[in-house]
Amino acid sequence: MRVDDAADRFWVELRDLWEAAGPPPLKTAVRLGEVQVPPVTISDSTINGWLTRVSVPSERFTGYFEAFVPWLQRQAGQTPTRQSGQRWAQLLSAARAEQKRKQGSVSQGSGRPAAAVAAAPAAAPPTAPNGAPGIDRHRRMNFYRAGCGVGWKLHLAPLSESSGGIERLAEFLDTLRTLGFPPAEIERIEAYTSRIPAAESNEVGRALVVEFAAAMDGVVDLARELSSAEEFNWFTLGRLLHTIGYVVTIAWPDDPDIEGLRSGLFFLADLLKVPEAFRAELKAFATMPMPTPNQGDVFLEAHRLGQVCEAIL
Repeated sequence: MRVDDAADRFWVELRDLWEAAGPPPLKTAVRLGEVQVPPVTISDSTINGWLTRVSVPSERFTGYFEAFVPWLQRQAGQTPTRQSGQRWAQLLSAARAEQKRKQGSVSQGSGRPAAAVAAAPAAAPPTAPNGAPGIDRHRRMNFYRAGCGVGWKLHLAPLSESSGGIERLAEFLDTLRTLGFPPAEIERIEAYTSRIPAAESNEVGRALVVEFAAAMDGVVDLARELSSAEEFNWFTLGRLLHTIGYVVTIAWPDDPDIEGLRSGLFFLADLLKVPEAFRAELKAFATMPMPTPNQGDVFLEAHRLGQVCEAIL
């Protein structure tokens, strides 16, 4: 295996095993950490990042991953063996080494580029979903905006009729309709505009918000099915930028899951057809020292980079 293939090989094989196992609900995988000794706190977004080529498990989750793979193997009707455990350990080690090597080449640089980019790139015609040249730029923009909405999922939650979430959610769902998402899925998310404000107690309201967030996460797999590779890259960019900005602001100065998201953004930058200066800015954002001097620094930078994305698209 070439070093540059290590992460791809890891992601492909893990996704294949996940699919062979059912796939199981993410919440069940989260509970697997709760029964470990000592217990491991892990979020469904972290596990989803491993399955959607966003990140590889960090050293912090080595113990969890060593239990995660045999659990998936048993769910898939396979028998975990010492040899298979060693093979997965090698896959993970190689993927980590590749990511550290690539990230190190940026972290040792001079930092953020001197100026932001606000002009569209002069690139070769991208590929449409049917393989023909000339992708619909409106679709690409809409996939990017849909990804932003998923990243901002709790910001879109209709907490009350006057919170503004209902209007923001309506715009997001209109984007999904434009992209041809299944009406049943859109209606399922839209139902929360009445269910959450009408909750009979704070406890019920919080439970509904958790359900809403899970429904928003389900948009990711649908987006992958409905988009071309390039469109999905832009969807993922919007999702990662806004998730990072949101999570760091809420959890500042520390958050155990943020490095996986930043690592995913770093490698995604190489897949985008953007000017090199902007690619460097995305990588600088993904490797900026944490914690930042001020709580809002990451949010403001994510917002600025989002504006550049809009200009490029």
